[in-house]
Amino acid sequence: MSKAEQAPAVKKTSVTNGFLALSRSKLTTRIAITIFMSILIVEAVILVPSYNNFKRDLLARLADTGQTAVITGFQNHVRSILGTGGAEQENPLITGEKISRITRFKGGTLYDEGGEKIGSFGEIPELSLTDYMQNQERARLNSDETRYDTVWLPQETGLPFVVISRLDASWIAAELTAFTWRIIGLVLLLSISISVVALVFLGRMVLNPLLELRSHLVRAQEDPGNTDRVAMSGSQIKNEFGEMVTALNVLLSRVSDLRVAERAMNEQRFTDFANSASDWFWETDQDLNITMVSDGFPDIPGVSTKDMVGKNWTALKHDRIRVENLDDYLVVMTQQGCFRDMEFSYICKEDRQHYQSLSANPYYNNDGSFAGYRGTGRDISISYIAEKKLREAKMQAEKAQIVAEEANKAKSQFLTNMSHELRTPLNAINGFSEVIIQTALQKDEDKHYADFAQDIYQSGNRLLEILNDILDLSRIEADAMELSEDAFDVKSLITFCNKEMTGTFEKEVRKKDIRFIPADLQDDIYLNADAKKLKQVLRNLLSNAVKFNKEGGEMQFSILEEETGDICFEVRDTGIGIAEKDLSGVLKPFQQANGQITRSHEGTGLGLAISAALIDLHEGGFIIESQLGEGTTVKFSLPVTCRIKIEDGQMVAYA
Repeated sequence: MSKAEQAPAVKKTSVTNGFLALSRSKLTTRIAITIFMSILIVEAVILVPSYNNFKRDLLARLADTGQTAVITGFQNHVRSILGTGGAEQENPLITGEKISRITRFKGGTLYDEGGEKIGSFGEIPELSLTDYMQNQERARLNSDETRYDTVWLPQETGLPFVVISRLDASWIAAELTAFTWRIIGLVLLLSISISVVALVFLGRMVLNPLLELRSHLVRAQEDPGNTDRVAMSGSQIKNEFGEMVTALNVLLSRVSDLRVAERAMNEQRFTDFANSASDWFWETDQDLNITMVSDGFPDIPGVSTKDMVGKNWTALKHDRIRVENLDDYLVVMTQQGCFRDMEFSYICKEDRQHYQSLSANPYYNNDGSFAGYRGTGRDISISYIAEKKLREAKMQAEKAQIVAEEANKAKSQFLTNMSHELRTPLNAINGFSEVIIQTALQKDEDKHYADFAQDIYQSGNRLLEILNDILDLSRIEADAMELSEDAFDVKSLITFCNKEMTGTFEKEVRKKDIRFIPADLQDDIYLNADAKKLKQVLRNLLSNAVKFNKEGGEMQFSILEEETGDICFEVRDTGIGIAEKDLSGVLKPFQQANGQITRSHEGTGLGLAISAALIDLHEGGFIIESQLGEGTTVKFSLPVTCRIKIEDGQMVAYA
């Protein structure tokens, strides 16, 4: 085929492609529909008056035809009236009846010139002479538009009477329908023709350039990094479109330049950050081949930064590199998952072992396909070694704790086993000392021997108390202490404290001239608790209050009922008090406030520790309030769950 033959074919193909592109465009469709509907609306507006005019013309034609039929039909009747030689005079109603049988004249009503009704024939019209006289109504179309009534006056027909006729209008509907379809077809043909012509014109002048512009903008959006590659032709066109193409090409070129500059700036920024950061950065492709490693990569003999680029991730399998569970991490990476804190160790040039930690996330291409990994690495040698030492120290501490617990357990077991062996000789010493005092040494000359025996007796009792405290503490620490709960009246504890102050502690109370204020409880309060253990606690508190009180001091024992229902016991003294810094240690076994006080006052330092433990067994609270030089107040409370009440001689729960 020659070039001359090819040119029309190419042009035809180009036109066809352009038309197809236009037909697929949503904008083209909207414009075509808009043009078509606009023309259709305009034609519809014109059609309505045309339809009404045509209908009026048809009715006028019907009226003319009817008038002609009336005048012609009544000629014989007129001639007979005028005496012009016609047939004998005929009743006009009969004449009208004859006319209605052979013409569109279907009936009527006749009135004389005075307005009197002569009569009707055929179909009777709805229109009357009265309607004409009152409303000047000359014609009327009935509701179904099949009959048309008209008024003809004598001066219009030359007849001696008024004729109101009923004409057949049923054929008009068919004429109007045919007229409507002709107009609709013409309107559609005209609308389509104008739309096609307008679309072709707009397509060549506006839509084709706009579609080409859209295509270039979409390409620029899909590849924003290379917008200069989608520059448009047509800037040589000397119209608004040519100016728009020129502006677009300049814009795309500037966007491309900005993208290049921004990419270079970001790369430089990342390089600066990477070089100044303590961590180092790395990247792989989709096959886990290393594509980038920053300068912070560790200094490993035989493995440089340049050596790593291009190698697969498995290059970490090296003589000087040891990775824990490397294969497990490789499985994660082949599954395109992220990982954190993958640790590996290596031997540096100084033959010292260092530790690194790697973390990474997968990254993806614009189409969503896996592109590789990007991650960081950091030196964790200091923290790793510190954690290792901490773990070792923790293990040693745990071992030491186990040894201490075993030793404490052995001590408690020893004291428990030795309780019988220790108590038996002490009880013998105390018993025989008491017998000697009461029977053998009653003479005056034996008084000093009696004093010796008294000292032996008191020392033995003191030693027995110490032994009992130690054994109680060992049982508490071994969780072997059990409560023997029973119901009792709180007033019995008041009686117990009063007897202790006038019996056990009487000698020292008198010696220091201590004033004791006993508890005053008016209401009956009953507890379900271990009364023996509570008396032991109160004895310890009273003993401390007497022991550490000043000469001429004061002691007070109180029992209070709190709003919650708990029962609070309180022992207050005006003794030497405890410094705030020493309060935390007084509840620890074998400790007192300070060594100086311990040396000047007898005691093992077990009383408060045992008391607090016994109250804890009752699920109560134990508090010490003290001020150095002012005195000490010890409070302990028993929860409302320990309370009971008596109803009809039966013990029931308090709450």
